Amino acid sequence: MQKAFDVPPAKNTDGVSTAVVVPQESETSAVKVQVDADNTMFVEETKKATTFRELLELLKQEKGSSSDVTDVDLELHPDSTHEARVIVIDAATQAGFTRVRNRIIEW
Repeated sequence: MQKAFDVPPAKNTDGVSTAVVVPQESETSAVKVQVDADNTMFVEETKKATTFRELLELLKQEKGSSSDVTDVDLELHPDSTHEARVIVIDAATQAGFTRVRNRIIEW
């Protein structure tokens, strides 16, 4: 099995950028959502939601209060269910967020 092969360089490099800029992620530009072991959801650690509708309303409020926030940082307890993750992702999408970064963390 061939693992690599040589590709000749492009003949015309006019208008081709060789510099790649990766924007730094800002921790302050995201709304934090936590899901505990009982699948209870917390927005910004203090606002509690147990249903999709409650979470959607809380996320809409967060989005409305700061229009430049586009991300949701999702922290999932290891004992939470996949369904809870999907609920948060769906609610964030409907509330107008463009990215959900998730990780499993025990607290």
